[in-house]
Amino acid sequence: FSTKFVDLQENRLSSLPVGMENYTKLSRFRLSKNLIVSLPEGITYIPCNFISLTFVLGFGKIKNLRELDLSENVLSALPDS
Repeated sequence: FSTKFVDLQENRLSSLPVGMENYTKLSRFRLSKNLIVSLPEGITYIPCNFISLTFVLGFGKIKNLRELDLSENVLSALPDS
């Protein structure tokens, strides 16, 4: 898919959407204000904004993904960097 930006804020999601790995050109993904408890294996991060919990990511086939906003979720742990 050629989509570069996805905004799924305030949708009561409890996990990352299935099929997200097919958005290989995705660079920004907003998931704030949901109910996400954990992140799938394969996500690595470097904190770059402590206020909005934005992360620089490496996630499978999505090589361009640079920003994932997970602020205001219920994450119990973050993946090891």
